[in-house]
Parts: sequence; structure tokens; C-alpha cells
Amino acid sequence: MGLGSAYGDEFLPIIDKINNLTILEASDSLLSNQIGSLKIKYIHPSIDGKMPFNDNTFNLITSLGVLHHIPNVTYVISEIYRCLSHNGTALIREPIVSMGDWRKPRKNLTKRERGIPLPIFEEIIHKTGFKVVKKTYCVFPVIPMLLNKVGIVAYNNIYFSKLDAITCSVLKKRIRYRTENLIQKIRPTCVFYVLKKI
Repeated sequence: MGLGSAYGDEFLPIIDKINNLTILEASDSLLSNQIGSLKIKYIHPSIDGKMPFNDNTFNLITSLGVLHHIPNVTYVISEIYRCLSHNGTALIREPIVSMGDWRKPRKNLTKRERGIPLPIFEEIIHKTGFKVVKKTYCVFPVIPMLLNKVGIVAYNNIYFSKLDAITCSVLKKRIRYRTENLIQKIRPTCVFYVLKKI
């Protein structure tokens, strides 16, 4: 299941291993009938975050940059856990920085977007019951900013993705939610978790 997965592109690398794909998607404009040869089943999410699935339904759930748009992150993560099968895997990537001052318009951001502070994020994951299989810091903002200027999508390229991973690993001790100057902005901005339901 993809949480807010739109066209379902993140499933392309494993599409031949998937029998059924369900996407929980709020937007009606970001839908596709199928990905590869697999038909997609779309369901609209409920406002309260309750997922319309039985316990232990899915063996894989992805949520890539979705949780920071919603108000009740803790509840939605508990729903991911509930709907995941025993030994199932959840892949979650989210920003862990403030994403700017809410008191004024922020370019390319919706009104309520905000990163999830790392200590809060880790506490939610721990209290939900997930086992963290892997935690990787990602998205060093200089890399996509420079590559976008020359028409390259950074994270569609394995070499630039590896460069980002190395840079973020080196700079992980510099993570802070709010920054007060340009030097403090030299840090990873996101975290990627591989989680298991045990």
C-alpha cells in the first residue's frame, strides 16, 4: 500500500513482485489506472486518518514525504502499524527540519507543511512498536538545488543519490530543526526509515 503515492512511481523497481497495489490518495488529479501492467486500486483517505483496512492487511507500506502534510502524524503511524502484516515492512521518508517561517508565504510549500523534529519522530516510532531496521539521513539541499539548475533530477540518478547519502552521513551530527544562519543549514534535511512490524 502506498500512502499518498499518487501515480505509484516508487513501486516501479519492484512492480513485477507485486500482486495487488492499493494507494491511499487525497488528490483526484494525481491518479493513474495502472503502473506497468498492474492495475492500481485507489482509496480516498478519511480526514481523521483512520485507514479503511483490516489489521495485518499489507506486507509493504510506503509513505514518502506525506506525513509532514498531515496534522495527526502519531495516529497515522499507528494506523500504518495496524494495517501492516506481522514481519511486514514500512518505508518512511520525511523532512526533519522546520521548512521555514509559517507566518509568511513560503515558496513551493503548502500552508501547513512542516518537518517532524527527529526526537519526536523517533519517539513516535518507538512507542508504536516498530523495529528500526535501518535509518538513513538524506536530502542535502545543495545537491538538488545545483542539479536542478542544469536540468538534472538528483534522486533519479544513482550516482547523485550515493553522493547525497555520503554527504548526509558525514554531516548527520549537524542536524538541527531550526537554523539561525547559513552555516547551520549545512546539514541533512530528511530521514528515511526501514521499519518492521514485530
